Amino acid sequence: MVDNLIVTIVTPEKEVYNGKAAMVVLPAFKGKMGVLPRHMPMMVALRSGEVKIKTDVEVKSYLIDGGLAEVTGETVKVIANTAENNRQ
Repeated sequence: MVDNLIVTIVTPEKEVYNGKAAMVVLPAFKGKMGVLPRHMPMMVALRSGEVKIKTDVEVKSYLIDGGLAEVTGETVKVIANTAENNRQ
């Protein structure tokens, strides 16, 4: 059984994040979208906004400027125009 997602955030310049997560929140065009392990596979268009990556110990936040997300039951791959760590 899948207990965590493998999350990757990439831009044309570099890989911004690669790691495990218990949940990911994406800025989809129709609103925020939560992704858990074993989620239905899909492609999602993303608007500019915040991607939240919830691990077992912390929540990481990245600001993106639009893009796409490929979701499978085991992975979330975000392909964004730009992405930066949103240190709070």
